[in-house]
Order: sequence, then C-alpha cells, then structure tokens
Amino acid sequence: MMYRRLLFAGVGAAIIGIMLLTYETAASEKPIKPEVGKTAPQFEGRLLDKKLFKLEDLLEKKDKLVLVDFWATWCPPCRAEIPHLQEVYKEFQKKGLELVSVNVNEGGDVIEKFIKKTPMPWKHIRDINGKISKLYEVNAIPAPFLIDQNGVLIAMGEDLRGSRLKKTIAKHIKNLPEKEI
Repeated sequence: MMYRRLLFAGVGAAIIGIMLLTYETAASEKPIKPEVGKTAPQFEGRLLDKKLFKLEDLLEKKDKLVLVDFWATWCPPCRAEIPHLQEVYKEFQKKGLELVSVNVNEGGDVIEKFIKKTPMPWKHIRDINGKISKLYEVNAIPAPFLIDQNGVLIAMGEDLRGSRLKKTIAKHIKNLPEKEI
C-alpha cells in the first residue's frame, strides 16, 4: 500500500514538473521578429465594421501580395504616404494586391471621419492595445511591410515609401500565380 502511494506521488510530481517546464518554455518564447526573407508574424484584429480580420485567412489562397501599413491620422509622414498608397491600390488591387492599414491607437470614429475626407478604400484595423505593433516591432510610423503569397516578408521600411512603393510592388506582383478568368 505504501509502495502504491509513493508510486502515485512520484508520477504526480513528474507530471506537474513536465507541465511547469512546458509552460515556462512556451511563456519564454519570443514572437517572430519581422525580417525580410522570414515568415511574417500572423495577426488578427477587428476591421472598422467590427468583422474579424485574420492575415492567415487572406494568405490562405496563396494568390495575394499583402501590404500592411501602420499609420495614424495625426501623423504628417503617414498622410504624405497616402497618395502613394492610393495609387498602388488603384493600379494593383485587381492584380492581387491587398492593402491593410493598421491604425495605431485611434478610435474608429476618428479613422472613419478621416477616410470620408481622404478616400482609402482598403481594409483598416484599429490597434488600440498595440498588440499588432509590438508583434511587428513598430517604433515609428509610417511602417510598411510587404508579404508575399506564401506569407514571407519580402520588403519593409524605406523600400515601401514614396515612389519606391510602386516599383517594389510592381517587381513582386509578377510572382503571383496567373488569375483564372
């Protein structure tokens, strides 16, 4: 009888030890740092219409380039990039470009009011708690990231600003599979 109790106590202690070790390891793992050539960090968030957006769902068909752009309405450099974003969206959206603007810490009403004055007909996510910004290590805005159809980060930062934005997207949009008509 004593042997059974010791056996159960030992097995129980081993199970608890493994569980604690597993929890500690999982908790200490760092998120994937965004790096060109590596898999882009996956995220989800609420669109302005409150629908759930998941990056992985957008990439599932493997037929899109996704431009993720971190911005805010109060940011002058972000506002200066809007005409470039509008231009590439208009030119490449039907060829497979998806644009997702991640607004840093502003209310939906502020964003919607801004979009009424400045047409931005693509997806918009509010990053109120900063979770997505932390995942992408965004320290300054605007902060653009281009993700290919396989979920790999293929360009970021200055390569996606000003006139370089259109050149970079034109270069990579060619790698998408042909669309069936």
